Amino acid sequence: MRCRAVSDMPAILLLLLIGVDLEAIAKNPGVAKVERVLPGEKLIVHVLDWHYVSKEALGKAEGLKGTKLDVEHAKLLEQVAAVHKSKLQVLTGVPEVFQEGLTDRNQAIVAAEIKSLAPYHTLLRRNGTEDSSHERTLLRLGAAAELLLDGKPIKLLPAEGAEHEANDSEKLDDARVKARDGAIVKRIVAGGKTAFLILGGGHDLREAITGQVGWGYVRVRPKEYPVQ
Repeated sequence: MRCRAVSDMPAILLLLLIGVDLEAIAKNPGVAKVERVLPGEKLIVHVLDWHYVSKEALGKAEGLKGTKLDVEHAKLLEQVAAVHKSKLQVLTGVPEVFQEGLTDRNQAIVAAEIKSLAPYHTLLRRNGTEDSSHERTLLRLGAAAELLLDGKPIKLLPAEGAEHEANDSEKLDDARVKARDGAIVKRIVAGGKTAFLILGGGHDLREAITGQVGWGYVRVRPKEYPVQ
């Protein structure tokens, strides 16, 4: 089901109250594709994320340095920014969203950073000016955080807890990824209602959700998200 170039924000605003309307999501101008992977009365709506990575982290991961690193990081930032822009549209009107990497422990730290950025962000928007450093910060914090800074009524919820904090600095093998996905699903299911989740597109939650009675799984690919 591909996106139609028609906005349907009022319908999006009702999604968590009356159940997810996949047609309404597909009409969102920031959406490229909606895939209902598993049916269910309640859904985990997985909005595919394309992660921001610092230049230092990219260089270490890919063995790059110098001009080559500069070029590759610039390309990455361009792609991340394009997906980020689409996610801003996808999340407009969504009252709350679970965020990958946001944990019970760092939630207060992230909230404080967003609060500290608010005056400068408002000034930039009011004056119609840009600051590349600030824009990179927004990419790092994510689309939901930018909507908060823009005064939108969206609540950021931690998708992860101690199990992620314990493994965050380690290279995740398949077993750890599986355990991490299971913990995210368990946390959302405990809330008892349909939920939006911002999570890297490399994650596939169907195995973790299978067996959760009454729960289904939807994947939403934002426009500009690379098709692999």
